[in-house]
Amino acid sequence: MSLPQPTRFFLVLLGLLLSRYAQAQKPVPGYVITAGRDSLRGAIQIHEEIDQQLRVEFIPLYALQPIFLDAHQLAAYGYIHKKDTVRYVALPISFSKSQPPFRVFLRQLVAGPVALYDYRYSHVPLRTRPYGSNTLPIFRPLSRQTNLYTNFTLVVHREGEPNLQDVRGWDFAADGSRYFSDYPELAAELQAKKYRSDDVAKVVRRYNGWRRSQPLQP
Repeated sequence: MSLPQPTRFFLVLLGLLLSRYAQAQKPVPGYVITAGRDSLRGAIQIHEEIDQQLRVEFIPLYALQPIFLDAHQLAAYGYIHKKDTVRYVALPISFSKSQPPFRVFLRQLVAGPVALYDYRYSHVPLRTRPYGSNTLPIFRPLSRQTNLYTNFTLVVHREGEPNLQDVRGWDFAADGSRYFSDYPELAAELQAKKYRSDDVAKVVRRYNGWRRSQPLQP
């Protein structure tokens, strides 16, 4: 039995509120990597996922006060939470052809020549507002295929390419086989629908393994 739309919206809102409450906790061990590639150890204060895409609250080792750092200042940051290693990477992301890309942090799920990221967004229409010396981006859906009752999607990014691809907006057989076409065997299996969209992490790991096994181009 399907729930009425107002009930489903309330459940999503309740889940977001509970998530925010659960994340109001003590700092956890973590690190930041500066734009100059220096690594600094310390602790990270965990916040709601969409806030962590904007900036990180970092407490350097032996320091008492936190500092807030954004994706213009850092290349990445990470922390250990409940035995999981969480890593965020700074990337440019474009929300509109009329605006230059923003640098934000995205949570990395799979690393490699093609990386897989978790992207959080809001359906609430917010205006862009000042954020330090930069402009705070509006995290909006990247695809028209977005479900009204979710607030996240998965995106892939290939080394050397400027754009992110929203996997949830794909026809997985057609678009997936096209995206991974340089690996013909995998592309053929995607075209034959041997993988589902839920298998995207497995597909990316297989592709990266194949890429790493290839001889270096001169």
